[in-house]
Amino acid sequence: MAPARHEAQRSTRRRWRDRSLTFKVSAIGALTVVALLSGSSYAAQRQVQLHQLQSTLLQAQAHYAAQVAALTNDAAPAHVAVQAGHLHLVVPSSVTQIPSVPINAALPMARLVGPYSVSSRTYR
Repeated sequence: MAPARHEAQRSTRRRWRDRSLTFKVSAIGALTVVALLSGSSYAAQRQVQLHQLQSTLLQAQAHYAAQVAALTNDAAPAHVAVQAGHLHLVVPSSVTQIPSVPINAALPMARLVGPYSVSSRTYR
């Protein structure tokens, strides 16, 4: 009877080991699924936030473009001349648009016309 009892204890231990291994594998699998679901949820939440930020940026850019257009129209030389007339200033006979130049472009030296004996203090 002793060997049968010893054999029964071994099989009981083996079952517990098998159950323990099955439990560990199941627990790891469940934790993996939970981690994947929480990561996916976090990524979806970040996508929603990114979409909201992009739409806010587009609205701000559109508002800025409208402000620039309004300022550009108000600063046009013809518009300034008309506004001068409304303020009872002398209306110019003609308005000439001066072409724009980049800020970093070097301007040529001024040329003096007439009998001036003044020389430039800047040498280029």
